[in-house]
Amino acid sequence: MENNEWNKLNSKDGYEYYILEKDKPKDKPIISLSSIRTEARNINPSRQIKILQIDVPAKFIDILAVKNRELVGFLEASILEDGKTASMSMQTQLAKMNLPEGIDDTKLNIHRHNGAIFVDEEHRRHGIAKNMMNELFKKLKEHGVNKLSVHDIKEDAIELYKTTGAEFENEKEATYNIEEMVLKGPENTPEI
Repeated sequence: MENNEWNKLNSKDGYEYYILEKDKPKDKPIISLSSIRTEARNINPSRQIKILQIDVPAKFIDILAVKNRELVGFLEASILEDGKTASMSMQTQLAKMNLPEGIDDTKLNIHRHNGAIFVDEEHRRHGIAKNMMNELFKKLKEHGVNKLSVHDIKEDAIELYKTTGAEFENEKEATYNIEEMVLKGPENTPEI
């Protein structure tokens, strides 16, 4: 599924899900030195080293949740160049992409949100975030990824990551063992 087009996943509980896998453009760097310097001013020194060492994406994975042709949620992740690690952080590549034909994003307005996962307040507590995370776990497993790191966790997303099995390193960073998450399956993940 590396054709840079949105593909429809299974529908669940009246919501449709779409996925897009996009390779990093070979002729354009994703992270520039100036953006690293800007980001580095806002984070602790030990995290600065991690940015320089590992946060270089090779592929982006975006998942959308749609109800009645209206965008109600999104998730963004990237597989890093090592091929074994994936990352979710406030990168917002989705805002720069075209959505599937006929999908209206005016209510959600993805350009205003800078998290790695977001569900419209009206549609929360319907399992949307859980479903998007489970689709991500399956896709990462297909690519041979064994670890998902989540960075810059927003306060309102902490419960999501806890209930979907993340192990917290501190209040802003968590990791998932992808093999364990895929074995649990969606039926064993709490409703969110």
